[in-house]
Amino acid sequence: MDVSRRAAEYSNLYDFVSPRLQEKNRPDFAHPPYVKIASFNRLMDLATTAEQLSSLVDLIPSWAKYHGRGMKNSTADVFVRRCDDFKCPQLALKVFGNFPLYQATLTRPAAQQLLYTLHRTSAPLEDHLLTAAFFPIYQLGPLENDIVSLSILAAASVKAGKHDLETALLTRIHKSLGIKEGSSGVRVEGTDLRAKWVMWHLKEIDLELEKRDGRPLKWLREWRHRSRRTSEAEPKAAAN
Repeated sequence: MDVSRRAAEYSNLYDFVSPRLQEKNRPDFAHPPYVKIASFNRLMDLATTAEQLSSLVDLIPSWAKYHGRGMKNSTADVFVRRCDDFKCPQLALKVFGNFPLYQATLTRPAAQQLLYTLHRTSAPLEDHLLTAAFFPIYQLGPLENDIVSLSILAAASVKAGKHDLETALLTRIHKSLGIKEGSSGVRVEGTDLRAKWVMWHLKEIDLELEKRDGRPLKWLREWRHRSRRTSEAEPKAAAN
């Protein structure tokens, strides 16, 4: 779809949805044409700017009241990915930081995506830690067992120069990877993309520590070298 058609469809759908969501909460509401749940996903797909996405966030409370339910998990996941597209992770922090208002539940993949976006947009460490605080709130499982999130948080702490936090996170990563003599590779729940995130952030940590301290962190450098050799050998093994 070309830009002009995309903009026109977004404007038409937004202009249809917005007043109807507001009118339902008025005493003189006369039940105009029903707003489908799928309309919000479509608006997110059509959005081309962070400003448009922000306008949709403003509709979420009325949307929840209109349909009498919160946002679906799949919709919340799409929303976080769109925040990544437009490099506006603070919008996601705003939504998931106020469940009573927005009625949006954070999932673990979305939390990982949010951490990734925060780090790649050079957001403050405090924003990363706020996202980490969502894990118990949204019952996402123990953060210490989530190697994807740990690697991003560790990279952010190294970048911010928070040595105590950095040490604690790297100790947990060392344990989570089950590093021992001769071990290699990374096992991550989910997609290959998540495994790549782990490798990217561990590489970032490794190089930054070497630059800062004048030497690499021994176990991390050795593990990365073994992992790289394992990765390079896998296609050959598959071909035999």
